[in-house]
Amino acid sequence: MIEERWLLIGTDARFKKLAVQLSKPNRTVVYKYTDEWNEELLMLSKKLQPNRIVLPIHPPKWSADMNSFFSVAENAMLFVGRTTPDFKQRLSTTQTVYYLEDEQFIWQNAKLTAEGMLRSFYDHEQRSMDGQHLVITGFGRVAKMTAALCRDLGAAINVMARSATQIYEAEAFGYKASVLAPEAFESKSDYIINTIPVKWLTSAFSEKLQSSTTVFDLASAPGCLAFEEQPDFDYIQLPALPGKFFPQDAADLLIQTIELHNAKYKEEHHA
Repeated sequence: MIEERWLLIGTDARFKKLAVQLSKPNRTVVYKYTDEWNEELLMLSKKLQPNRIVLPIHPPKWSADMNSFFSVAENAMLFVGRTTPDFKQRLSTTQTVYYLEDEQFIWQNAKLTAEGMLRSFYDHEQRSMDGQHLVITGFGRVAKMTAALCRDLGAAINVMARSATQIYEAEAFGYKASVLAPEAFESKSDYIINTIPVKWLTSAFSEKLQSSTTVFDLASAPGCLAFEEQPDFDYIQLPALPGKFFPQDAADLLIQTIELHNAKYKEEHHA
């Protein structure tokens, strides 16, 4: 049996627990608390010669040359989170699993994100969700899970989306829904929960918001804010909530995806 040599890189809290769960006989597992590919990791990888590499949730940073990563990862199976276009183009020739694109993982992770959003609301506002008026922007998986959870707790939900398909879908679920446009914002909504990973919140949108409005931004960096000056409203970025609040549950989801794809890889490549 070929020894599996795993290298895990990431500062998300779930990765430390993931390293423990990956540890089994005939495996060497090394975990480094960093989101950056650097000279230290390069030297470690040359010694370890990993044949399985798990990269961070967010795109890795590069203080060492990207070519040096591919020199040690040439024969390794890669488990990759989010990427940049240039990095993804280089990955096209390698054995790569994009774990954030696994359908089962996405839905269960969205559920944890919704629970994390609720926890953040309670921590920040110290108020009940019952009776609150929420605007949720977008209607993808995270938005669906968040809207359902908050409505079950008594909140009034207004979905604002950019596509007609998402608007019709939200209406079919029984939510008030409208196009994402400045003139469509209602003054009675004190909370906005953003799930769209695009800088749509321009000055035109900002002028429609009250100073008492709080924007909870669940989207990945750089978030939805489209201007650099300090906004008049409260703006809170909340990326990677599952790893922050539920690292064990988040690790359990990730290990399922990784072990499934690893088993398929071993069967196909006898590795």
